[in-house]
Amino acid sequence: MKLLALRIVAGLSIALSSLSAHADLQLSCPVRLDLLTQLEKDPDKLLFGVKVRDWKSEYFDALLVKNEECMAISNYPESVRKAERNEAKRLTDMRDSYLQRRDENLRAAETRSRTLQIVAIAKEQGIDIPVSQSGGRPTEILLYLFEGVPFREKKWECNDAGGSRKIGWLDEASIKKLAIYSDACLASGAIKQEAANIVKANVDALTRFYSAIPVFSKRVDLVALRPDITPSALAELEAMHKQLIAPVLHIGFDQNFHPQLQIAVEKIKKLQAQLFRKTCDVNYARANLPTAWRSAYLMVEWNNSTEFLGLICESMSAGVQIRYLPSGLFSKEGFEVKNAVRTVQVFPESRRIAGGDPKIPLLVPTAAKIDGKSYSITSQNIRMLYAELFAALRNQ
Repeated sequence: MKLLALRIVAGLSIALSSLSAHADLQLSCPVRLDLLTQLEKDPDKLLFGVKVRDWKSEYFDALLVKNEECMAISNYPESVRKAERNEAKRLTDMRDSYLQRRDENLRAAETRSRTLQIVAIAKEQGIDIPVSQSGGRPTEILLYLFEGVPFREKKWECNDAGGSRKIGWLDEASIKKLAIYSDACLASGAIKQEAANIVKANVDALTRFYSAIPVFSKRVDLVALRPDITPSALAELEAMHKQLIAPVLHIGFDQNFHPQLQIAVEKIKKLQAQLFRKTCDVNYARANLPTAWRSAYLMVEWNNSTEFLGLICESMSAGVQIRYLPSGLFSKEGFEVKNAVRTVQVFPESRRIAGGDPKIPLLVPTAAKIDGKSYSITSQNIRMLYAELFAALRNQ
C-alpha cells in the first residue's frame, strides 16, 4: 500500500508539472515537433510561445501530452498515429541533447557579450582590441617596446599569456593595452585565470618599475651634488638600483634600457670612478710609490702589460699591503705586495715603450723575491712571477 501511494504521488507530481508546462506553452494541433531544432539557434527566439533560453525539460512532456491529444481527435489511420507517436517520442527523448546545445550557445553568447563589453571599454580609452567575427575571441595585437630598445614592434596573442614568452620592456601605452587585452582573452575563455594572473603580475611590476625610476634618478642627483662622495652613499645607491630592477629581471632584455635610468646608472659609475681615484690617491701616497710610476705600465709577460696604478689601487682597496722599496747600496728600487699568505717583492727597470709616449714608462721586472727567495726574471720565469704577484694582489 505504501509503495502504491508513493507511485500515485509521483504520478500526480509529473501530471501537475506537465499541466504547468502546458500552461506556459502556446500549443495547437498539429504539434510541430520539427521546430525543436530551433533550440540550437537564437536563444531569444520564441518556441511555442516561450523563449529558447527559458525552455525546461518538462516542456517536452507537455509536447507529448498535446501531441497525444491531437492524435486522439485526428482522422489519421492507426499506422500513421503510431508512426507519429514514435517520432514524437524520439524527438522528445533528445531533450538532454537539445538543452545541452542550447546551454552551450547561451554560454558562448554570454562569453562573447563580456568580451565585447571589454572591447567597447577599451575603445573608449583609445585602445583597439581586434576580435574574430565568429567566436568573439581577441586576435593578434601589436605592442611596442620602450623607445631605444631594438626591434620595438612585438606581436602578442592570447596564447602567449602564461607561457615562456616574456612581455619585454613595453612602453606605457602598450602596458595599458596588454592589461585590457589580457582581460578580454580571459573573458573569451582563450586563457585561464592562472595565465591572466601572470600577465597582470608582469604588467604591475613593470608599471611600478617605471614609476620608481624618477625617484631613483632624483636620489642619484642629490648624492652627486655632495662635495664629498662616501663609500656608504654609493653603496646605498647600488642597493637601491638592485632593489629597483629585481622585480623585473625576468621580463627580459637589459634592465637599464630606460633613458632616465641609463643616465642615473652612468652617473653612479662616474661617482664610483671619482671615489676610486680619490681613494687611490690616498693609498698611493701612503705606499710612498714614485710619482713617475703613476702613469706606468707593468710588464706581466714579454708581450703583455697592464696599468700599474689601477692594479695597485684595486688591491690596496681590498686591504692588501703595498709599499715602496727604495734603492740601496746593494739593492734596486721596487715595490712589495704582502698579505697573510705570501710576500712578493718586484724590482723593475723603467724603460720607454717602443713607439709610445715617452712620458709613460714601462716597468720591466728584472729581479724579484718571493717569500724571501731571490729570482732573476727572464722570459722563462716571468709567468711564474706573474702568478705569484697576482695571487698576492688578490689577497690569496
